[in-house]
Amino acid sequence: MMAYALIALSFIALIRTGSAVSMDFEVYYRAAAEWLQGGNPYDVAKFGFMVIKQPPWFIPLFTPFALFSLPVAKIIWAILQIGFLIAVLKKLQREFGLRPWVLAGTYFAFYGLWNVQFFLGHISILLLWSGFYLISDFKTGVPRRRSALAAFIDTAKVFTLFPFLGFGIRLFNLRFILKVLVLIALTASPLFIFGPAHSPLHWLSHWREAMFSSGAMLPVGQLGTLGRENQGFGALFARILHVPETDPGGLAELSVMAAMCLAVLWSIGSKNLPARDRWLGWLALTPCVQPLAWFHLFILAFPVCVVVMDRSFMRLRSVHKAGEFAFHRAQWQTLIACISVLLITAVTEKTLGAFGLGLELWSIKSFGVLCVLGNLLWLSSAQAQSG
Repeated sequence: MMAYALIALSFIALIRTGSAVSMDFEVYYRAAAEWLQGGNPYDVAKFGFMVIKQPPWFIPLFTPFALFSLPVAKIIWAILQIGFLIAVLKKLQREFGLRPWVLAGTYFAFYGLWNVQFFLGHISILLLWSGFYLISDFKTGVPRRRSALAAFIDTAKVFTLFPFLGFGIRLFNLRFILKVLVLIALTASPLFIFGPAHSPLHWLSHWREAMFSSGAMLPVGQLGTLGRENQGFGALFARILHVPETDPGGLAELSVMAAMCLAVLWSIGSKNLPARDRWLGWLALTPCVQPLAWFHLFILAFPVCVVVMDRSFMRLRSVHKAGEFAFHRAQWQTLIACISVLLITAVTEKTLGAFGLGLELWSIKSFGVLCVLGNLLWLSSAQAQSG
């Protein structure tokens, strides 16, 4: 109970942060308010590079917030994020039987990322929550109704659809695709019923202009797309190959290549894992393949980190009398689990100075994800060998 009480207390600080800042949420709020007033939410001339970059069908979803003043809307959004986070913690506990102290310890190790998430007010926690809808369908191997809802939410950032590659050829399920398209059509319909009479192509054209507005408006060096904040493998390859910041297409292409490579490697490496463990890997790799893999997106690696931490400590406890080799192996597994979490959450320029900056430019968070997934495979193999 003490572990849960400490987590609950931390929610107060997160709500205070979210209600005070929430920069990304302000973008969603302004877009919804502009649409309600009959304007163009993708008006780059009016909103600058802070124009909304989510697809048109997401704008009506944020219109309820625009009915309140911005300070009140920020508080409501912060509380909703806490609701999603509580749901994530409960689903993890129920699905994997985690010990409370391990869940709390890993949660607080990630607290810096949770704080960044609430500071920005991004939809990352919503993306994390929606990912849990895939577990049951991963067990059957076929995407169904719950996966359709998750896919709809993930269209907010196209590369977050990466976990769906885990379904393989079964992803091309006509009923599943139709359900996603119906959800998009239903949420987009208010744009045509209540707003200005614009065609879908008109909306898509404005959306495309908004997506590339940062590169068109900010001077080179201020975009940040290839700076330390971008921790994806696409950004790493772009830095190595000296792809200019003003070439978003090049960054996207490298991210697609990284996604293809990681998809093949994880499909092969995880084929003997239980379905829920394979899902953990697909979700954790999602931020690694994002063209813009900002810090807060790595909360998607939280589920696999807490599961690996729990299993490594459990194994260390269970084999301490099983022989020297098994015990030393369990010690290494536990050590690697802790190091992996630190690579994702604690290695930054702010904590380690120039050394941390150098590691960040090598996308250390993505390598931390690879470490934790390698440990997941090792723990599974060790468990299979011991019976």
